[in-house]
Amino acid sequence: MTTERKNELEAKIINIEESVGTKRASLQQLQSEVVKANEIIAKQLNEIQNLSGKVKLRTEVALKQESLLDAREKELAELKSQLAGARGKAIQWEDDVSKIKDELKKAQESMQAKDLIIKNNEQGIKLKYSLK
Repeated sequence: MTTERKNELEAKIINIEESVGTKRASLQQLQSEVVKANEIIAKQLNEIQNLSGKVKLRTEVALKQESLLDAREKELAELKSQLAGARGKAIQWEDDVSKIKDELKKAQESMQAKDLIIKNNEQGIKLKYSLK
């Protein structure tokens, strides 16, 4: 081998070694970036799982609240119905009380009229027997 050929081969080897060194540095940098990207992905996955759990919990709470609200609305409707019935009964009782008061008033007036008649009759009887 000639020195010239040897020098050429050595220069090629040096170029190849430099290229390999540069590629190794690039590969290490890419590996470091991949590790960082994997860490970021793992953090985001963990955050997604946490948020998913929160959404699930909030959904359960919302469904329970909706169920309770439906039950309260049904209970309120039943109470309104009962209140309407009670109001109707109260109105009927007021009418009954008014009728009874009217009957009592008439009975009292009738008793007063009869008492007056009895008094007049008693006076008439007393007068009749005192004149004899």
